[in-house]
Amino acid sequence: MKITIIGSGVSMPSLRRRSPGLVIEAGVEKLLFDCGPDILRGLLAAGYRHQEIDRILITHFHPDHTLGLAHFIFASWYDLEPRRRDILIGGPEGLSDLIRGFYSIYPGWLEGKDHRVLVHEITGNEWSGKGWKIQTGPVKHNPESIAYRLEADSGKVVVYTGDTGYSESLIELARGADLLISECSFPDAVDLPAHLNPSKVGRIARLAGVKKVLLTHLYPPCDEVDIVKECGREFEGEIIKSEDGMVVEIN
Repeated sequence: MKITIIGSGVSMPSLRRRSPGLVIEAGVEKLLFDCGPDILRGLLAAGYRHQEIDRILITHFHPDHTLGLAHFIFASWYDLEPRRRDILIGGPEGLSDLIRGFYSIYPGWLEGKDHRVLVHEITGNEWSGKGWKIQTGPVKHNPESIAYRLEADSGKVVVYTGDTGYSESLIELARGADLLISECSFPDAVDLPAHLNPSKVGRIARLAGVKKVLLTHLYPPCDEVDIVKECGREFEGEIIKSEDGMVVEIN
């Protein structure tokens, strides 16, 4: 599996970090996880066109994770090369209402000419595609918030937390993963119930027995201290601090 960080930041504007989003190539498909307001330009910077994304998976409905959806849908037909394949969007319960909301805000501008927008609320906790399957688990952030466990047919496992506080269900979902892509909003000096800091990420990784950790969703204070060192107080495996455009491969 190939993981490309499109946006390693948050809602705050930053010249270093875009809003949240990452692409995982699993099997023969390219999956976009979360879709912040500047993700389409980030896809181009990372070497992807939005038209080649097979599916979008949303963790929760905060604007920094979802505002790019309307842009993605609009750009898919209002383009020199309109999309021919359906757009498949998965996420928590309530996703259909969110998408309908975008259609009500932009009436007539999101309807595809040669494709459909298909929404799948992952209420059964599983979804699958060509060469991969996912499970979801609830996490502590918004009422609808979920994390994803993606398993390729090769047996390799990547877990993406989305936004979350410390969560026992996340530990279970991440059990034995090859890579934990975890939000790490603030350094250890900040302790919030709905977000993680490095030591909490490290504790989750250690208890779940994961092999490697990738820290993302970084507020500016995370660039002022050594968050890798802070995470390493709890977790002895490899720890990577994400940057926009970074590529990590799990072979």
